[in-house]
Amino acid sequence: FMASSIIKAIKWKGSVYKLIWRELLAYLFLYFSINLVYRYALHESQQRLFEKIRHYFGQQGESIPMSFVLGFYVTLIVKRWWEQYRLLPWPDSLALFVSAAIPGVKCTAFQNIRSIF
Repeated sequence: FMASSIIKAIKWKGSVYKLIWRELLAYLFLYFSINLVYRYALHESQQRLFEKIRHYFGQQGESIPMSFVLGFYVTLIVKRWWEQYRLLPWPDSLALFVSAAIPGVKCTAFQNIRSIF
């Protein structure tokens, strides 16, 4: 079942995996490279230094909360969406412009205008 799902994801043209496979491979390569260097190439003292550096960067990552950064991102996205929403042409204003362009005072002109609204 798992293999058939992977084959379907690869064949599907709109797959998320097709969009991120390069970044995923780069991440996995870097992760396993660092992991192998840490486990097999570093001595005990070098491993402790690496752990101290990792701990330092871990603390620095917590200094700016992710929810704070995410709030700015969501605000930006909602602002862009709202601007796009405001720029959409509404049917009533379009109908007014079209009805103004229909000539005549006969019943057919009024019926056409009424059918627009």
